[in-house]
This record gives sequence, C-alpha cells and structure tokens, in this order.
Amino acid sequence: MSVVCGMEKLWRDYLFLTSEMLKFTSAEDIELFEDLLQQRERLLQTIKSTPDKDDYIPSSRGQDVIREITKLDVDLREKVRTAQNMLKKNFAISSAYEGFAGEDIAVGNRFDSNKQ
Repeated sequence: MSVVCGMEKLWRDYLFLTSEMLKFTSAEDIELFEDLLQQRERLLQTIKSTPDKDDYIPSSRGQDVIREITKLDVDLREKVRTAQNMLKKNFAISSAYEGFAGEDIAVGNRFDSNKQ
C-alpha cells in the first residue's frame, strides 16, 4: 500500500471537495455548499503555493485527476446554474403573489362556487 503525499494528496483532496460540492447544490444545503467552496478555495491557494517536487501535475496520474476535476467542475456549474434558476423562479412566483394578500380578495374561496 503506497502512501499518498505532497502534491498528489492536495489534488486528491481538491477532487474530493469538488465531488462533495455536487451533493449540496440545493437551496436547503447552501450553507454547507458555501463551506465546501471556501475549503476548496483555501486548498487551491495551498496548491498554488506548494512546489510540485515530484512532478505530479504532468504525470499521467496527475493529468487523470485534473481531467476528473474538470469534468466535475462542468457538472457542478450546471447544477449550480439549475439551482440558481429554480431559486429565481420561486422568488418570482412568491413576488407575484405578494400583492394579492389584501382583504378585498377572497383568498382560499373557490371561484367556481356560487358561494364567495
């Protein structure tokens, strides 16, 4: 069993955080998503400041991890865009009904009924 260290460990941690972010893109999970995003950004700063002494990045293993992260990033952007669109839609719907809460409107009554 080999021990993963250095640049490889950093990139594998980055891959893990990216894959975890995909699980938490709904509005209910936004705080956890933001926490994972911040962790990933801090890790990226560490990666940028760490020398690649073992030439992990240009290696085939490094390139495989980079490709996987790139694919997950595309999926992540799409899920975030979908969630964002859903939030905008829900906001627009709730905003549309704000003006109809007055007392002059029979909210809850059936309009197809003779009793209003």
